[in-house]
Amino acid sequence: PGQLDPDEIHLPGIYVQRLIKGESYEKRIERVTLAGSSSTGGKLDPNRDRIVRRAAKEFKDGMYVNLGIGVPTMASNYIPQGMK
Repeated sequence: PGQLDPDEIHLPGIYVQRLIKGESYEKRIERVTLAGSSSTGGKLDPNRDRIVRRAAKEFKDGMYVNLGIGVPTMASNYIPQGMK
């Protein structure tokens, strides 16, 4: 076994018993995306757009919302004028 830099670990050591990194490890959550490379030309899928618009209707004036990635962030584009 090798050594890991403590600055690369984002979990309290008390919870770690051992670390194993496979030979063909790939961090799949991160992908390179280039502007204009979308197959839809940057337009939202009609079904997804419907979900986003419906989620935006749930927002109420004065409400705090955790806007994660994806649909929640897009829903903020459809907040009615005058809402604070």
